[in-house]
Amino acid sequence: MRLLGLVWAILLISCGGESTPYRPKAIGPEGDLMLVVEDDFWRNHALGDTLRTFFQQEYPGLPQVEPLWKISRISPKDFSGNLRWQKNVFIVVISDRHPAGQPTLEFADDAFSTPQMVIRLKANHPNEWLAAFRAHRTEILSRLKEKDGRVTAQSIRAKNLCKSCNDTLTQRMGIELAIPSVFRPVIQNSKVCAFQYSAERVEKGSVHLIEKMVWLSSIPYTSEEQFSLKYLKKVSDGITQAYFKGENQGSGVIIEPRMPCDSSSLTIQGNYAMELRGLWRMSNEFKGGPFLLYAILDESKQRIWLSGGFVFAAGLDKRSHMIELEGVLRSLRETK
Repeated sequence: MRLLGLVWAILLISCGGESTPYRPKAIGPEGDLMLVVEDDFWRNHALGDTLRTFFQQEYPGLPQVEPLWKISRISPKDFSGNLRWQKNVFIVVISDRHPAGQPTLEFADDAFSTPQMVIRLKANHPNEWLAAFRAHRTEILSRLKEKDGRVTAQSIRAKNLCKSCNDTLTQRMGIELAIPSVFRPVIQNSKVCAFQYSAERVEKGSVHLIEKMVWLSSIPYTSEEQFSLKYLKKVSDGITQAYFKGENQGSGVIIEPRMPCDSSSLTIQGNYAMELRGLWRMSNEFKGGPFLLYAILDESKQRIWLSGGFVFAAGLDKRSHMIELEGVLRSLRETK
């Protein structure tokens, strides 16, 4: 009887009964994107040029040029089997069966694997498709980045969460963050908590030092002007220069004033936030790299959470480290 019951359970799942359909594990790192585009459009039309230019634009806030997304491209006829399991997929659909003048944009989670984001943009004509893409490209980019950040945080919480880091944040600030277990607490007080990763990597016959810092603080919310680029740069410099010292007398981490700093508004965990990206440097020393800062409004407590991080990896690519930091810093949530 037990064997019969097991057989029925298997049949129920395979025939699409009450259970959730099985989805294989998605493949590929965050920051990778598969484009599903017809060969002719990819090679011989402005559509292909537009996609390449947009998704391979320069990743913001890095000292060297690295692409925003690492893209691969496949024809729809070959998009089958485990090629459908990529974490991020963007499908171009152009068909005269689609209503003219009515392009549609669709987002689907876990369509072929999990965790996965599949985007379909459909139109009647390639020029109509291009116009729709240009109108929605900011939304597409935002949804992809939000998904990658969310998946990064979920993976850390499920597999390698730094429990001591979260215990510190809970006790000191009443928040938690998805910090990987390879980080260690380096500053612990009621005003600032910071966590550091430091390791050496041998690459191309040379030893490279990799350092990553994550820090948290908060300030009272008194005015919308506190979300201006000028104000947030000043607050950030005040914290990092005071707490992250160099080897030379009077040195500390500051935002590089000679380079542009990118800023944009977004929503994090349902809260209004500002994102700042750019370069940091150690004053009075030859050391620097990319930084990332989120200022997140907590209206209920009239506070602004500052969730920041920076990377030092001289001579190495830094994009993957910043993608990880983005997921970590966006994961801030209150515990009490």
